[in-house]
Amino acid sequence: MLIGIEVLSERKFIWIVGSSIVRNAAARACGQPGGLSLGLQEKGVDIWWQGYGGLTLQSALKKIKYLTKFGNYPDFIILHCGANDLGQTPIHEIMMHMNRLFEFLKENFPRCKIAWSELLPRIVWKHSQKKSAMNRGRYRINGAGFSKARECGGFRIKHPEFKNRKLLASDGIHLSQVGNDIFLRNIQSAIVTAL
Repeated sequence: MLIGIEVLSERKFIWIVGSSIVRNAAARACGQPGGLSLGLQEKGVDIWWQGYGGLTLQSALKKIKYLTKFGNYPDFIILHCGANDLGQTPIHEIMMHMNRLFEFLKENFPRCKIAWSELLPRIVWKHSQKKSAMNRGRYRINGAGFSKARECGGFRIKHPEFKNRKLLASDGIHLSQVGNDIFLRNIQSAIVTAL
């Protein structure tokens, strides 16, 4: 399902950086009519998907530093990472890594808008059996991520549909095909709104 926008006078470059959720969504987008550009390329939008299994906030900073050597200067960076930190890194350290990441982004991409894509609920958490504690941590990370993105003139991408467990894959972590389609639609809608 494509959402229409006018053709932009200048091309807009969007980086989507995140965990395996992003990697799998990009793979799903390849098989869709709009492709990796989510149907927006003809409108002047180029999307560069960078999804890495197990990506944490700390490794996201290293990855973005590396990507600066290759990618076009982004007009938007969409971040979807942090869930892999939960259970293996204390929450105060997670926040410290987030602060460092956003400080780097503000300093190196001053004209870029940053979007925080909300971390999704899970049935299974790799590093803990305490689901309620993991969800509390997820809420805290999402709140802090949105606050930091807003400081950069950015916004939050919500995924309210994922309260439905049927949108998760059988592993309880990743998304089903329908879940990936909804995730892609939410990203596309947010990009169109932002533009």
